[in-house]
Amino acid sequence: IVNSSIFYDPAHIKIYEVIENLNNKGMIANPITLKNFFEKDNMLSEVGGTEYLVKLTRFSGSVKQAIDYAKIIHEMYLRRELVLISDKFIWFCPLEKKNYIEWWSKDRDMRMIVAFC
Repeated sequence: IVNSSIFYDPAHIKIYEVIENLNNKGMIANPITLKNFFEKDNMLSEVGGTEYLVKLTRFSGSVKQAIDYAKIIHEMYLRRELVLISDKFIWFCPLEKKNYIEWWSKDRDMRMIVAFC
């Protein structure tokens, strides 16, 4: 459901990528391992500091909650994409219906995102 490209906040993208890398190496991703990673690369302040990492983990709980949070993150991503589509539609859609149908048939990205909603 979730990958780093669907996060909005650049800090969350970095945090997720590090968690993913640690998990792929068989390591536990917790505030300590994350802090060590970000300190090593001088990026701790870019992700909100130690306090923010601890705050994020304080809200994590069960696997059920993780699945629910993943669904929320994905839904927020879809909403952002729909806003972008609506902006594109408003600004770039020709006024005549005939041209609208032609435009819609050529815009694969828009059709794909709308199909997932």
